[in-house]
Amino acid sequence: MIYALDTIKRHHHSTPTASPPLTLPSLSSASPTDAASFAAKIIKFMKSNTHNVATALTQISKTTTIKAFVIDFFCTSAKEPASSMGIPIYYFFTSGAALLALFSYFPKLH
Repeated sequence: MIYALDTIKRHHHSTPTASPPLTLPSLSSASPTDAASFAAKIIKFMKSNTHNVATALTQISKTTTIKAFVIDFFCTSAKEPASSMGIPIYYFFTSGAALLALFSYFPKLH
């Protein structure tokens, strides 16, 4: 996940200056090592960034009106802070409903 953000940041810095400004807040780069499975590591990483997401949302909302969030499964750390700020959340999920149901059940299994 961190690699993808670094790649996006490098690409953004190489684009022409006529582009509108884009600020990407950095989240924790610490990888949880005490989790037993890969799925548990991902869930723990997402939960560990809730505070960072809340801080980023607070900063963004000082200069911009946030109308809604469109998030995917890996951005669930935005759910709690956005809800407390009254920002509606919509999930973007391109797979079938059965896979969505399975992914939605993972936190309960954890």
